[in-house]
Amino acid sequence: MSDKQKGLIQAFLAVFSNSAHRFCVRHLHNNMKTAGFRGLAYKNALWKAARASTVGEFKLRMEEIKALDQAAFDWLHDKPAQEWSKSHFTELPKCDMLLNNCCESFNANILDARDKPVLTLLEWIREYLMKRLQENRDKTARKWKGILCPKIKKIVQKNVDKIGDCIPIKSNDRHYQISCYDGSQYSVDLERRTCTCRIWQLSGIPCKHACSAIFHQNLMPEDMVHPYYTVAAYKGPGKPAGARRREPDEQPVKNKKRKGKKAVKQVKLKRQHVSHHCRICGEAGHNAKGCALWKDMDAPGLENIPAEVFSLQGHKRGGSKGIPKPKKHSVYVDKQKMAHNNRSMQPPVTLQQRLSIRAPPPMTGTAFMPSFSTRPAIPIPKNIIKMGGQKFVNLSTWPSSQTDGDARNT
Repeated sequence: MSDKQKGLIQAFLAVFSNSAHRFCVRHLHNNMKTAGFRGLAYKNALWKAARASTVGEFKLRMEEIKALDQAAFDWLHDKPAQEWSKSHFTELPKCDMLLNNCCESFNANILDARDKPVLTLLEWIREYLMKRLQENRDKTARKWKGILCPKIKKIVQKNVDKIGDCIPIKSNDRHYQISCYDGSQYSVDLERRTCTCRIWQLSGIPCKHACSAIFHQNLMPEDMVHPYYTVAAYKGPGKPAGARRREPDEQPVKNKKRKGKKAVKQVKLKRQHVSHHCRICGEAGHNAKGCALWKDMDAPGLENIPAEVFSLQGHKRGGSKGIPKPKKHSVYVDKQKMAHNNRSMQPPVTLQQRLSIRAPPPMTGTAFMPSFSTRPAIPIPKNIIKMGGQKFVNLSTWPSSQTDGDARNT
C-alpha cells in the first residue's frame, strides 16, 4: 500500500516483484483533483468504483464516470484497476483495505529510528515489533474474551444485522442461493467459504449473504472467520516456522550481456614437440651441449670423431643452439684446414690436441695482423703515398730483411 509517490512503483516492481501493490484511494483522489477533476460528484463516483467487489459492478461504475466526464474516465482508465479497485484485488492477502492508514501509523512510530543506519534501523524495528506482539498477547489474556478479536467482532455483528434483506434458498447441504429485495442474487458455498459478491474471499470475514446461509445451517459466523483474525493467532509465537529458508548474504550478480560483437574465444595451439638429435653421438633426446661425450673428454672412441663435427667457433646471438661458446682469450684453430691451406703434410689434428691449444698472451706495442698461417707476422707499413686516388707503399722504407725473405719465397 503506497500513496503513489515518485519512484515507488519502480521500487516495488524491483524489490517486491511477487507482492500485490495497491494505491491509497484518498491520495488517488487528490491526484484526480490536481488533474482538474474537482467536485463531490467525481469523488463519489471514484469511491463507488473503488468499493465495487465484482468486475461487473466495476464496469457499471466506470460507465457512470464516463457519462459524467469523458476526460475523467480516460484519466482513471489509464490507472491499473488491480491497484485501486476491490474488483481486481487478489484473494490471497485477506485484506480489502483501500487506505494506507496502517502505513501512516507505522511510519509515525519509527520516526526516532529513521535517521539511523540501515542495520540499526532494522534492529530497532525488530525490537519494536517484538514488544508490540507481546503487548497484544498480554491484552488477550486480560481483556479479550471469545474467539475473535474485538474489531472483527464488530464487523461480523454489522453483517449479521443486515441479513434481514436476504432470503436463503438451500440448494444442497453446503450450497445456498441468496435472493435480496433489490432483485440481486448470490451463490454461497459454505464448504469453500466463498460468495459470488467476493467480499468473503477478499476479507476473510463472512458477508451478509454468507451470514444468512450460516444461520440457516444453525452455525455461528465466528466459526467461519479466517484464522488470521482469531485470538489464538495473537497468542502464537512471533517467529517463523522451523523450516525456514535462509538466503545467502549476497545474491549472485548476473552477468549482463555486453553490447557489440560477441567475443570469440581464442584457441591456444598446442606446442609441437620435436625430437632433437645430438650431432656428436647421433642420439635423440639431447644436443651437443649436454652430450656425455663432450663432458667426458677421455671417453673411448672420441678420437675417431672427425674434428669438423666439433666446430667451436664463436656464434652470434640467435645462432644454432646447443653449441658451447668459446671462452674469453681462447683461440681454437682447425689445424687440418690450416695445413690444407698451407699445402703442408701435417697429420690431421684430433679433438684432444685441439682442446689442449690455448690462446697466446695478448701482445702490446706494435700492432700485428692476426694470421693463422706459418709465415712470420709482417708489420703494417706506415709510409703510404696517395696519388690519383690510389695508395702506394714507399719501398725505400720497407725493411731489407723482410724484402729479401719475400724475394726468396717468390
